[in-house]
Amino acid sequence: MPMHQRLSFAPEVTGQTEFRAHENRGRVIRLVNGQLTENAGSTAGGISARVIDNGLYGFSSIPDFSKAAMDRVLIEATKNAKLLKSHTKPRGNSANWAKAISKQNSDYSKSSKSWSGKEVVERLQGIDRQIQRLR
Repeated sequence: MPMHQRLSFAPEVTGQTEFRAHENRGRVIRLVNGQLTENAGSTAGGISARVIDNGLYGFSSIPDFSKAAMDRVLIEATKNAKLLKSHTKPRGNSANWAKAISKQNSDYSKSSKSWSGKEVVERLQGIDRQIQRLR
């Protein structure tokens, strides 16, 4: 789903809002004497939101990428900002500061081609053969 898609509760969100999706990938490939003994991968990630309400921050995160999770994380961040606001004395006109922050929609997606598992194993086997020749 495109990140810029309008979320169902958007009218409820006030102030400046930052939304972030992240994904971390890991891969273990083990060769012993040129033989592949382990080839495993893992992926972990989720979404987070930070809402700025009169200079006060509300944050929430969840390890899920679904539409429901996007709605929930933004609602929770908004609630957290409002909770903090309810326990804080007013200090000057911080609303002007929040309005001064420019709205941004940045896409930091990886643009380079990822190697397939087969390509990685073949490259590592080539390196392993070179190491064997040095012995």
